[in-house]
Amino acid sequence: MGFKSNQSEAFQNGLKPEGDYECIITAIEERTTKKGSVGLNFTLVIRNDVQGQKYGNSCLFHTIWKKHEPNENDMQVEGYNFAQLMAM
Repeated sequence: MGFKSNQSEAFQNGLKPEGDYECIITAIEERTTKKGSVGLNFTLVIRNDVQGQKYGNSCLFHTIWKKHEPNENDMQVEGYNFAQLMAM
């Protein structure tokens, strides 16, 4: 069975276009996959009070994984990618 791709449908039904959004972090959970990888799962909500910003109240999800070979900065945050955490 084949199908044709339609990116506009994807954006209308859940995916957000690439861009900058002001968000609020509503939850952070540490989880371990079945294969043993450990990550911090972030749940973010796009702010609805920012003038001109689309998709207010929509949720975004992001995971930051523990590094296999953390450097000194990463060890300050239990082996997670320090730079990624600072960016969040």
